[in-house]
Amino acid sequence: MTFFDFDVTYCPVELSLQVINRKWVIQIIRDMFFGKKRFSEFKEGKPELTNKALS
Repeated sequence: MTFFDFDVTYCPVELSLQVINRKWVIQIIRDMFFGKKRFSEFKEGKPELTNKALS
């Protein structure tokens, strides 16, 4: 197997980017980085965020 035969679908970076690329994930990660920890804290900053999406 050479470098060019590598299947991108099994690349951990590609898989991570597919997960992070969802609508709210980057904003939630940013909020966590700045100290938000509780469900209600996330909801206060983004009222349009649904409970299902946050869960």
